[in-house]
Amino acid sequence: MSEPVRGLVLLASVLLWLPFLNPVMTGALSVEGGVLRYAGALLLAWAGGAGLTSLVRGYARSTSTEDTPGTQRRTDAKT
Repeated sequence: MSEPVRGLVLLASVLLWLPFLNPVMTGALSVEGGVLRYAGALLLAWAGGAGLTSLVRGYARSTSTEDTPGTQRRTDAKT
C-alpha cells in the first residue's frame, strides 16, 4: 500500500470512528470500548484501502499489457 493510501486509510478510520468520540469523552462509552471501535474502524478502512489498491493495480496491469493503437506485433521474430 502506498503512502498516500495509508494516509487516506488513517483519515477514513478517524472519520468512521468520529461518532464515538463524544460518548468516550463524556464517559457514556468506556475507553476500552472506544479503542475497540477505533480498531474496527481501522480494520474496515484498511480492508477498503487494500481492495482499492488491488483494483487499481489490476486495471493498470491490464492496460499496460494491451497493444496501443497503430502498433503491430512482429510474428516473424525468433525466440
